Amino acid sequence: MKNIRYFIGWAGAFCLLLPSCTKKDLAAINTKPGILPTATPQALFQMATLLTQNSNEYFYDYNRFMFPLAQIFTNNNKGVSANTLTEGNALSTRYNDFFSTSNNIQYPTGVGNYLTDAERQFNTLAAAEQAKKQSWVPIFHILKAYYAFYVSDVYGSIAYSQAFHAREGIQQPVYDNQQALFDTLDTQLKAAAATLKTAAASSTETPLGSYDLYYGTKSDEVTKWIRAANSLRLKIAMRLMKRNPSKMASIAKEVIADNVGPMSSNDDNWLFQPGNAYFGGSGGNWDPFSGGGGGKGIKGTIDYMWNNSDPRIGLYFQQNNYTQDNINIAIAAGVLAPGSTEPARRYVGSYASPDAANSPANGRLQSTQKVNSTLTLDTLSSIQDRLISPSNSHTAGSNGTGSGTFILISYADVCFMRAELAARGVTTENAQSLYNAGIAASISMYDAIGNLAQIYNYKALDPAKATAYLSAPDVAYNSANALQQIIVQEYINYFLQPNEAWALIKRTGMPNATTPLVYETFMSNGQPAPYPRRATLQYPSQADDNYANEKAALDAMVADPNFGVPGDNTGRVWWDSK
Repeated sequence: MKNIRYFIGWAGAFCLLLPSCTKKDLAAINTKPGILPTATPQALFQMATLLTQNSNEYFYDYNRFMFPLAQIFTNNNKGVSANTLTEGNALSTRYNDFFSTSNNIQYPTGVGNYLTDAERQFNTLAAAEQAKKQSWVPIFHILKAYYAFYVSDVYGSIAYSQAFHAREGIQQPVYDNQQALFDTLDTQLKAAAATLKTAAASSTETPLGSYDLYYGTKSDEVTKWIRAANSLRLKIAMRLMKRNPSKMASIAKEVIADNVGPMSSNDDNWLFQPGNAYFGGSGGNWDPFSGGGGGKGIKGTIDYMWNNSDPRIGLYFQQNNYTQDNINIAIAAGVLAPGSTEPARRYVGSYASPDAANSPANGRLQSTQKVNSTLTLDTLSSIQDRLISPSNSHTAGSNGTGSGTFILISYADVCFMRAELAARGVTTENAQSLYNAGIAASISMYDAIGNLAQIYNYKALDPAKATAYLSAPDVAYNSANALQQIIVQEYINYFLQPNEAWALIKRTGMPNATTPLVYETFMSNGQPAPYPRRATLQYPSQADDNYANEKAALDAMVADPNFGVPGDNTGRVWWDSK
């Protein structure tokens, strides 16, 4: 299990690799001016960007834990593995990536270290250079705030305000509890947006440009970052719904009223879209099918999308292989009866609950039939795995050549958050208009992502189908049931963001077993399975250099009865109050 060892930077772990290293050495390493990295601020920012997405995180934390837990796809041949629900080590990669360390004395690694050193390096530039690059440090702060929020989301208290400052002599940082951290992040994001507005108005401003792998190709790069900062403020505010609804409302109203605003179109989407080479060839850690089994769509989502003619169904899932040609082969082999024909529906999802997936009564939906050495008929639909691993070759037989997409925050996401706030009576905006805009933006975004990834059998979006979807039985806006509808569409939009889908379920309790889109109750051996809600932690070793602060942080979280015992992942972090 994971220790509550929120690393203060890189030097502590470096000394763990050198038996003769002492605290005196630590002080020298971290305060010696000449030890600053020689990398430029913009290069350090780019290095941080690349580290925010990690193949190990996808293998362990996403493909084996969060995607199945969020009921986006299975990680087992029959439903979601029961072991997933008791996984103790999942979610550690994000923490390690933020606070990771290096034995290279000049180049501390980790998202937090890179971004902190980027700011340090910026501060060594001549004043005239800094004046022409006012946007740089605020952008560093926005990405750092995003990742701190992402880590704290499942860990609770983390070192932040005093973290990454070993060079300045802070080698034993105190920890920010989640409530204080959210306040700090909101303040920083608000300040960043204000500075960026000044930079955007300057005729001499030199943006990050090609070093900015998110918005660097946009002519209004700096404005995009303002909207990203405001959208992140809105997302953090939504986490306050159960703990501090008045503050949630205050931040949301301020963001919505901002003269630049949060995201206003898909052109504002905060995305990282690396080329095919980034994924290192077919399969590997990115591949949702790696390890055998899994990768099957979930029944609840596929049923809902099929019943309502959701145009994203082919972007998210592949049809099963019950084509007439394959059926004819199976008839000739005596596997299927003569006269068998291709079914009208070839999008079929797996039960998520272990008990339901393994029930003999549901066997038909979970079954495979081997026809010959090269053909096995499978009733279930696989996900469009190239959305996650664009170089995959499972279906086509040759490696894909498309590009990938990692979504941080999207315009559709912003629309649904604003629609939800309106439906709850927090704001006076038009919930229906925002709901419809969110659906349209989501469909358009995933169409572009599918095209870029070169998913199997990609077909360009038919605008008429997107329009018709808004009138589908469960989709057409109904003010009496608006909140449920909005949350279901939020959930569908989070197909590539399992952390956000999981957070939505924890925050709202929807979708669930009674909503039109059925999110199954996990049952194992006839009993409801314990539901994970956070990362697992354990008390630090007394030998840790920062033992007192580490233990104090965990003791404070344990004092909240919602948190539970450290090693129990069914406990709750601060924002996820009952």
